[in-house]
Amino acid sequence: MHLYSVGRKIYQKVKKNPVFSNIIFLKEKYNQWFWSERLVDKVIFKRKRREKIPFIIRRYAQNMGIGSYIISNLSQIDYAEKKGYKPVIDMKNYNGTVVDGHVENTWTLFFEQQEDELTNAYKSKIYWLSDGENKNFFPNDSMFFLNDKNLLLYWKNIYRKYCCFNRTVRDYSNREYKELLKGKGRILGVLCRGTDYVRLCPKGHPVQPDTSVVIEKAKRVMEEFKCNFIYLATEDYNVEILFRKKLGNKVIVNKRVYKRYLDGYLANTLNERENDRYNTNLEYLSSLSLLSKCDCLIAGRTSGTVVTMLMNQAYDYTFFWDLGVY
Repeated sequence: MHLYSVGRKIYQKVKKNPVFSNIIFLKEKYNQWFWSERLVDKVIFKRKRREKIPFIIRRYAQNMGIGSYIISNLSQIDYAEKKGYKPVIDMKNYNGTVVDGHVENTWTLFFEQQEDELTNAYKSKIYWLSDGENKNFFPNDSMFFLNDKNLLLYWKNIYRKYCCFNRTVRDYSNREYKELLKGKGRILGVLCRGTDYVRLCPKGHPVQPDTSVVIEKAKRVMEEFKCNFIYLATEDYNVEILFRKKLGNKVIVNKRVYKRYLDGYLANTLNERENDRYNTNLEYLSSLSLLSKCDCLIAGRTSGTVVTMLMNQAYDYTFFWDLGVY
């Protein structure tokens, strides 16, 4: 039995025990308050507001990849803008599995946001704390969002305003583009997930196509749109092997240390290298950037697909598998 299941059963029994029930009840109430959207006001007198109130963006869910964090942050950014607040992303105090052993705001390791923005927000006399959840309106992985040009343009504009790569990530991804794709003619981008998506079949997440189906579709698209190469974005080494068996040296991948995946969420799987989580996310973001520079795109519905579509100017052709959810 999985350790989580055992722990859950013990928790349910303890919860009914009158000795502990009050403590657990108070803890649940505290968690509800801790993750509620609320105004933190450090002053008790009236004053004129000269600047926008900071809206500190937090993330409740854990074990998520950086693509999911981007989408969640965009949801809260859009909400803050509509309310007239100044969005400030906090991935220092409410971080999940993006970087190990960080002391700064993780968001600033990848995107442009001044480190002192978060510090200054908390020092403000008044600020808002987000509830850590996606709002009802956000750039999700539904076919409606991915195929709606007006909606896609709306979120592209917000992404470009708030999710600009910092210099390190920008230089890294530009270097990979010059080494891998520049001057190679027309490129078909393919995003093909494996590992935890296929193994765990996470409830409510889009079902991913079988690799063999993706390969056959890639062959047809390459022929129809005169593509010279495929840029393959995948976190699963077995997927790359299958593509190379069928398409040989037409397959291009970026520099990536594949995870030795066994079980659980991929975000919790580490390689034996220094700063593995940081480097993994750097490679991932660069891979999405390369996908966004391709001429055509075929992909399963994932957070990475959404972010790629927000990065891209305009593809000649796109195709997304709509296979329902797990």
